[in-house]
Amino acid sequence: QEELFITVTNPCYQEKKFHNMTSNRLKDIKLLYRKLGDVLWKTAFTEFDGELDELDFAELYQYEKEDSYGHSSLKWSLSPTVAEGTYEIKVGTRCEELGGPTDVDRFDAPTPTGVIDLTRPEQYGKELPLRESVLIGEKISILFTEPLQCEKPFTFDLKVIIEGTDYEFDREELQVVCEGRRIGFQIDPSVGIDVETILGKTFSVELGRVGSKSVSNVYDVNGNGLDPLIGNIKFEKKFGEFNLDEASSRFLLTMNDDPCVDNTAENDVKSKVASILGLDSTDRIALNAVTCHNTTTATAEVVISPPTSSGGRILRRKSGQGELHSIGLFYQLRDTALEVEAGRRKLSFKGEDMYAPDWSFAVSRMKILPSASDMEMLKTHSNLIGEEENLLHLASLGGTGDKKNDVILHELSMGFKHEDEKMESLLAAERQHGDEKMEAMMSAMQKHEDKKKEEMHVKKHDANVESKEFCGDNEASWEDRNCRDMRAAAKVWQTHKSGKGSHRRTVR
Repeated sequence: QEELFITVTNPCYQEKKFHNMTSNRLKDIKLLYRKLGDVLWKTAFTEFDGELDELDFAELYQYEKEDSYGHSSLKWSLSPTVAEGTYEIKVGTRCEELGGPTDVDRFDAPTPTGVIDLTRPEQYGKELPLRESVLIGEKISILFTEPLQCEKPFTFDLKVIIEGTDYEFDREELQVVCEGRRIGFQIDPSVGIDVETILGKTFSVELGRVGSKSVSNVYDVNGNGLDPLIGNIKFEKKFGEFNLDEASSRFLLTMNDDPCVDNTAENDVKSKVASILGLDSTDRIALNAVTCHNTTTATAEVVISPPTSSGGRILRRKSGQGELHSIGLFYQLRDTALEVEAGRRKLSFKGEDMYAPDWSFAVSRMKILPSASDMEMLKTHSNLIGEEENLLHLASLGGTGDKKNDVILHELSMGFKHEDEKMESLLAAERQHGDEKMEAMMSAMQKHEDKKKEEMHVKKHDANVESKEFCGDNEASWEDRNCRDMRAAAKVWQTHKSGKGSHRRTVR
């Protein structure tokens, strides 16, 4: 929307309209504006007959639009003269000057302050985490170019559909957060999901105005919604596959109607949980310190470890079935809590220390903790970690600063990072090429040197042969036959051996 409706009221509407007053002293009734902090006021414009004209409620073109109650409305044309920002506006009347005080010739209405924001929110970057596969219950975030309206009830629709299953989740069935520039959600595996059936499944996400009858949308803090020409935000991800038999489950245990004191025995709570699950040992159950919230309510974080071959044998399972994985034990505990709440089951425990006929509990906030080897396969690639951190930093900026500048600075930083990586890659390639070139040069020089040495060895051998031809094989005869001169002559002959034949004849 590049126009704003401005409405004023004529206090003398029963007598005459604004335009009729121009026949007396009234000259005009105009809208003025200035950016917050500026000194000079500017006159607003409106479009009339396809052209921009100064916005004047006393003009003839506005005569018919002023209703019988004195209300008169005009459209303030913002584009292209008014930039986004915070402004002060006022409506002022000017009259024929009488030569007296200024306030006799002019009156200004009170000056309100408002924001002009013509920019719609858009998704920024890709949804987090950047990897395709996510853990069940892992938080997924969508970032935007500016701060959003995040007051509850939320103004947007959110729908998640798991392909190949009957699972569909609306916003009310998901754990949703909205803060600053980010909308995040996660599927709660504690309620209504068979984890085994969705491992490896693809799921689709749609955010915005879902359904033809919906009036919801994602809005920025000034009420601009997603661009209808672009539509909703849609993407797909996949639940990562991992070994449930090697995974742990962590959840919040809330105990009701149980005398709670600061020294509540943790072993007692573990034994009750093990008894409900039919375990003959508490080896697979870990418990953080019990926290008392009042005299009858306590909470504790519980971790159920993966099944082992040595402990935690299931008492009520058929032979050969093996142990339940930790997620299965959580669901068993959850179902028991719901049966107790509905009055369909009462709990009883063996042993005096565990006597609690009215003991009731609830479980929530379950998280699946895959094994270390599975987490290694599901972790974000090292090449994407830096980009994820930058996107999360942008989301943390919230409503501070200028929304466009924040995005521009982030893009610049990412651009510089990519340029640095590109330059480093080029330099590395150049260094590698230089090293290879140097190695080739050194190899060639070594070959040349070896060849020269071989030639010198051959020349030395030929010189010795020639010397022996002149002086004989007997070393003792060399002095007798003046071999010193002959050896010198032989060296000269060897030097010119490859030359013209006349040189050889001369030496001989």
